[in-house]
Amino acid sequence: MTKRLLSLLFAILLIISVVACKSAEVTDSGESDNGTTITDGGSDSLQSDSDSQGGSGSNTDNGLSDNKEPEVYDAVYIDGVNIENYTLVIPSMDDIYAYYTALSINDYFNNVYGYYLLMLTADMGESDCEILIGDTGREESNTGLDFKKGEYTLYKKGDKVVLDGYGVYVGAGMGELISKYLTKDGAPCFADIKDIPNTAKKSVYAPTAPAKNVILMIGDGMGYNHVEAALKNGLISEFAAKDFMSVGSSVTRSQSVLNGDATYTDSAAAATALATGYKTINGYIGKDANKNDIKNVRELAHEFGALTAVITTDVITGATPGGFLAHNISRNNTAELQAEIDKLIADGKVDYCEGEVDDKITEHTRKALTKTAYSGKPFFMMIEEARIDKRSHDGNLSSAMDKVMWYNDAIVCAATYAMIDWSTVVIVTADHETGGLIEDANAQYGFKYTTGNHTNADVPVYALGYGTEIFNGKATENTDIAKFIATHFGAESFGQ
Repeated sequence: MTKRLLSLLFAILLIISVVACKSAEVTDSGESDNGTTITDGGSDSLQSDSDSQGGSGSNTDNGLSDNKEPEVYDAVYIDGVNIENYTLVIPSMDDIYAYYTALSINDYFNNVYGYYLLMLTADMGESDCEILIGDTGREESNTGLDFKKGEYTLYKKGDKVVLDGYGVYVGAGMGELISKYLTKDGAPCFADIKDIPNTAKKSVYAPTAPAKNVILMIGDGMGYNHVEAALKNGLISEFAAKDFMSVGSSVTRSQSVLNGDATYTDSAAAATALATGYKTINGYIGKDANKNDIKNVRELAHEFGALTAVITTDVITGATPGGFLAHNISRNNTAELQAEIDKLIADGKVDYCEGEVDDKITEHTRKALTKTAYSGKPFFMMIEEARIDKRSHDGNLSSAMDKVMWYNDAIVCAATYAMIDWSTVVIVTADHETGGLIEDANAQYGFKYTTGNHTNADVPVYALGYGTEIFNGKATENTDIAKFIATHFGAESFGQ
């Protein structure tokens, strides 16, 4: 369904939203017009009419005086108004940060609470109760703040809740609310959120608790200049990952290169390094240089009790997804790889596994999050955009830049989810560089390929979330990425 069609469908519901905001205001007796009752309770557990639902939030004050028993809630409220009656408002469908932030907020409330909030662009009318995301043009959205990387604001003016910030951080204020009010003992809970600031003030995204979830995104063959080419040729206005809090680089040489047996890594050895923490021989998948099977981070996460997902625009038996799913002496043993992957799926050892997703990479990222992110368990996800490499082998820069664009959308989708759930780390990198792409003012797009093969050029590492500062400003081995991921799933010692 296109963004434009979604807008038209949402507009039909606008009048309902306007009426609902007022009708949902809680009366002095604690009972709302829709029959929802907020009751006083003698404990800090959450009660609905039928059963216990969890806690009342990590912040137990919620505007209550010290000598009063904490209230018990059966829904999520903002100053007594059920959040279901709020409308999400974004500047336009073309503002990808606001758009994916709104989708992430809706996905969160839909999957956790069963709520689905109306979502509109700012030009489609105004309702009384709104969550304004980004610069919507509404008076309330005029923060007067000049945001820099990592900065965001959250405040409330009348019936308008305002979320704004720099790039992907635009929705970080919702993550702050969820962490403060709607989470208790690591589980979702109901609450009435009563003390949102009433003036705009900058905050800085800085998670203080160790992360539980990891999203690893691999742009196959993507070097620095693939990103710059897409930017300078207008395929994208910004590459979202460049504004992550930590930016470094990765060394990609395989064991074959270190042994002097190859000029550059292939994708199998590179994927194995990123997945297992071992340098290995070109062509090997999930095996060390001595042909022994070695555990990958997806297997580790599954054993830890996490849910796992693997998504790729390549075939599912491709070298990169293979590195996270299989063990084989040759990347070319397609039938054997497929049989191993099929067994993983049949045995329930991978929870979402999709290949050849092509331009639906972002759609599958959302689907995988729906499958893994709301179960109460940690999760690991690997997402690969394989076509940057394939088009660079062909010398087709126009198509390679187009794939960077699709990859960027998926990155925004993953990063805006991480703004809603601060316990999630996102790492964006590449397995190697393809094409030796350099700037050339005389070339058609201002860049040209110097080879049809891989190179040993370092590739970017962009990281977001607790602990990722270890990558900032540093050139690290690709194996260090696997070792860092492994610490989230119980392994302090991992790889070689």
